[in-house]
Amino acid sequence: TLEKMGEQDAKIAELVEKERYNIDILPQLESYVDEQVARNVYNLDANLAVLRLYQFYPNKSNHAIISKILIKALMQLPHPDFTLCLYLIPVRVQEEHCAVLKVVHELLETGHFTQFWTQLEDKENPTVAQLNATPGFIEAIQKAISGIVAMTYQTIPKKSLGTVLHLDASQVDAHVATHIQHTTHDASSSSAASSASASSSSEYVEFPVTVFNQAKQKKIKEHIDMKKMTNLLTMLQ
Repeated sequence: TLEKMGEQDAKIAELVEKERYNIDILPQLESYVDEQVARNVYNLDANLAVLRLYQFYPNKSNHAIISKILIKALMQLPHPDFTLCLYLIPVRVQEEHCAVLKVVHELLETGHFTQFWTQLEDKENPTVAQLNATPGFIEAIQKAISGIVAMTYQTIPKKSLGTVLHLDASQVDAHVATHIQHTTHDASSSSAASSASASSSSEYVEFPVTVFNQAKQKKIKEHIDMKKMTNLLTMLQ
């Protein structure tokens, strides 16, 4: 039940606060990582505690759990949770067990969204298969991408938005209506944009103007000391 789930979350939070460096709590924390994946919930503090214990007790490291922690962290983009977790993972482990996840993270961080979706089509890769099978992963990444797009553009063709979100036109309508505060307009219409959900007749999605997506005029102020300028002109004569 929801009540029991809430009790479990509170119990883990208390356990981490009081016994963070006690290796005896590791099995409970590892089990909670599996629970986070299954329930599509998240606890960064608990996951960092797992990675910290792996640092202190390398022989206890569980690479499957590390992958799950990194996947859950990846779902928090644009927050830096993935990078925070990597700091606690030895380079050797990263190279041997986290290479695909690091590539995926880099593609998202650098805005190579179409390449990211192409990477996720490699279903024969075990890590890619795990990403696709993680509850809420695709939706979380789509939400993160749409947030980045909204901070970058005021208006974008719906087709282009669909490409970076890996959605067709009808799916874009549903995604925008659910996840993005927006206005939309038809390219053939000269009327002002109005607040509404994207419809099949809309060719563009228009995002609210924010401090991030509007052009800023650069003001250059120069101060010329006339006395120094006079002295300079005198020297040049």
